[in-house]
Amino acid sequence: MPNKIKSIAEQIVEHIHKAIFEGKILPGERLKENDISKWLGVSRTPTREAFRILESQGLLEINPNKGVQVTLLTLKDLAELFELRQILELHCLRKFVETSSEADIQDMEVLIENMEKAVAANDTLSYLRYSVDFHLHYIAKCRNKRLNSIFSVLADNIRCAQIFFMKKWVTRKGSVEEHRTILEALKDRDAERSEMLLQRHLNNSYERMIEFIDRDHPEVPLNIASNS
Repeated sequence: MPNKIKSIAEQIVEHIHKAIFEGKILPGERLKENDISKWLGVSRTPTREAFRILESQGLLEINPNKGVQVTLLTLKDLAELFELRQILELHCLRKFVETSSEADIQDMEVLIENMEKAVAANDTLSYLRYSVDFHLHYIAKCRNKRLNSIFSVLADNIRCAQIFFMKKWVTRKGSVEEHRTILEALKDRDAERSEMLLQRHLNNSYERMIEFIDRDHPEVPLNIASNS
């Protein structure tokens, strides 16, 4: 019986993941066990277990007084996530330069082409998915399960925030070009330049997100001092 409940719970996690990453459930939105159970046609026990799994992944917050809601990141949260992201990605990119094959490079070329198509189609969700896949590609090549697991949580949290905050496409073409310059450095097996370009890209991504939050979502509770 516990295995069956866990299996159902994992299916619920996948459904909620999909809804969050398609922008159907937004950060700050409240989730009720009863509503989710009715939506998916399951009992409340596996729904409760799914909520706990999603909480451990940082996508949900469970508060005895406020109930369950999709995590709404603060500026402090974002700063911490991007700091960890830089540490992990730079490490993995360095190893990727040394060990990647031509097929690996070609896979990344295809991802950039897909990003360009998404930009042309004004398809935010597809763009974000391909962008995340670009970074996950060299993370996966480290063949470190624990590192992959940690990065997956970071990527999910950042992607959730991007879907909510980054609705506009003003900077998308610039972001695609940043990915392309990283790839060109990787093709040349230039580790130092690859790392420099990646660090610049991650800094730019963080600054673009913060600028968008400050400009278009002043109502979001993002005071670092209040969350220290």
